[in-house]
Amino acid sequence: MIPGQGYVGVGIVKEKAVPAKEFKVEYNGEMVSIIDAPTKTNGLDYEINDLNNCYYL
Repeated sequence: MIPGQGYVGVGIVKEKAVPAKEFKVEYNGEMVSIIDAPTKTNGLDYEINDLNNCYYL
C-alpha cells in the first residue's frame, strides 16, 4: 500500500465471523469459497487449517 492511501468500508454485519476457508462470496452467479475466488488480495489462506491462527472474515 502507498502511504496516505487506503480504503474505508461501510456495511452492516449480518453474521458472526468465520474462518476464511468457510467464507463464501458470489462469483459468476454461484457461491464459492473466497479462497477459490479471484481477489486482489493474497494471504487469506495463511494458517488456513489452524483455527487459532487463521484469518476470520
